[in-house]
Amino acid sequence: MMRRLTYVALCVLAITTLVGCAAIETKARSQKLTDQVKAYTKAIRWGDFDIATRFLKHRNGKPARTEAGSLQGIRVTHYDYSIQADRPEAEEAEMVATFDYQLPSSASVRRIKQRATWWYDAKIENWYLDGDLPKF
Repeated sequence: MMRRLTYVALCVLAITTLVGCAAIETKARSQKLTDQVKAYTKAIRWGDFDIATRFLKHRNGKPARTEAGSLQGIRVTHYDYSIQADRPEAEEAEMVATFDYQLPSSASVRRIKQRATWWYDAKIENWYLDGDLPKF
């Protein structure tokens, strides 16, 4: 009887440990997504388009539009973003980012909204934006 009780206790402990490890991994992946999106939008905000292109990676292998040089002189005055995932352990999330900007030859402020999907590459353990730079 004591052996059986010990066996059950060890099984419960093992299951609890596995569930706890999965929760920690899910939280770390979610935090990594938040960090990646923040860094991407911040790079756009400060006109670091070369840095922003490092976050772009299409799932299908198609090259991303990375004409960062053509964006020189664009001044982003404000940005905001939101991230939406179906569940905490999701490997895909939708981002909606809004950028207020000025063209080099204009004093008027314009607004562009970027909708894009971020996806998790489990091999590299990193999030990537499946899209292109905003078309200012």
